[in-house]
Amino acid sequence: MAPNKQAQTSEMSREVNNLLHTLRGEHFRHTQNLQRAIARTLNMHSYTNPSLPFDQIYAEKRPTTEQPNPRRNSAVMQLGPEGILEYAYPRGPVPGPLPPRSWSGLFDKGKEKEVDECSKRAEALSLILSHLPPTASTERSMPPLPLTTLCLRYLLSLFPESGSADMFREDVVPYVPAHLRRDLLRWTATHKPLSSSRLSSLCSPDGHAEGELIVVGPQASPSRDLLRPDVARRRATRMPPDVYLNDSSSDPDWSWDSPSSDVYTRPPLYALILLTTPVSVNTLLSFPPTLTHLALIALPNAAPIHRLPRICPLIEVLDLSFNTWLKQEAGDDTILERVEWERWRKLRVLGLRDCNIDGSVADRVNKGRWTDVEIIGVDSGAPSLEAAMSRLRLNG
Repeated sequence: MAPNKQAQTSEMSREVNNLLHTLRGEHFRHTQNLQRAIARTLNMHSYTNPSLPFDQIYAEKRPTTEQPNPRRNSAVMQLGPEGILEYAYPRGPVPGPLPPRSWSGLFDKGKEKEVDECSKRAEALSLILSHLPPTASTERSMPPLPLTTLCLRYLLSLFPESGSADMFREDVVPYVPAHLRRDLLRWTATHKPLSSSRLSSLCSPDGHAEGELIVVGPQASPSRDLLRPDVARRRATRMPPDVYLNDSSSDPDWSWDSPSSDVYTRPPLYALILLTTPVSVNTLLSFPPTLTHLALIALPNAAPIHRLPRICPLIEVLDLSFNTWLKQEAGDDTILERVEWERWRKLRVLGLRDCNIDGSVADRVNKGRWTDVEIIGVDSGAPSLEAAMSRLRLNG
């Protein structure tokens, strides 16, 4: 009899365990349905949890259920003139699978055009910038940009183009070092050209940033006031030159080490870059004689460059790329042939990219020089010994 009683007891306990297991499973599924959550199955069973649900152990505590989140309202579709829903660009994305690659021009046409313009400006400025002192942004060929450039871009975005030039000049420019303003000037010349007012504010009070000035048209245009800010300031205040320059040479106690000689001297402008902007005769005549790097790139109109050797005799790097008007006739000679190359004794690099100039220009440029000028954009070939000797002349 004992074995039968034990068997009956084991069967009853097994039925009770199965019943409890079924109840726990039903309660778990019911709770998940109330919470609108995805049913998850535990990887392993924990024997530390209570065997009965909490609502049966603690009758006063009921499981709390979260209120279901309201469904997000779908975007309101716009109706066409005939009352039909329109999904086409630019009213909204096209339903269904992603559009094919051949349709990408419909969505990114403006962005691709902007990137194309930036790449063209970068290519045009690459020659002259390669002969200038490198900056933190130019040393990095790949992003990310330096933190200083990112901060300056943010400061520039805080001041809109209209009506904030004076505020930008007074509140931002005095606290930005000249070399950082030069970095910002180079970055904006390629990616986001500045207007004339913004450029004047960024380059104040010297008229340049660390000796460099980059003017990109048609957003900006060079002027005499921008190239000669001291003359413009004197004209605005109507002061005579001796008073404006604070000439103290008439003072008998003046000397180079006296406190009165500690007067701010404007640093010279040594690099001037003009890209796709017209240059008038008056503007060209106002170029400072301290220039050593000059770039006149893709000018829309012809400029009297034959006057440059007498105005800027210290030129070392000259870039005249993308100017097709260099072959225009000016009297008996062309515009390029009228240039007195022998006056530029320090000329080292000459850029003539995409100007349709033949290799004969090398003979005129290198005439009378011991060291040939590096001409970029013209296939002059290796000069012969006779040609090299014919270019030399004895100075009596």
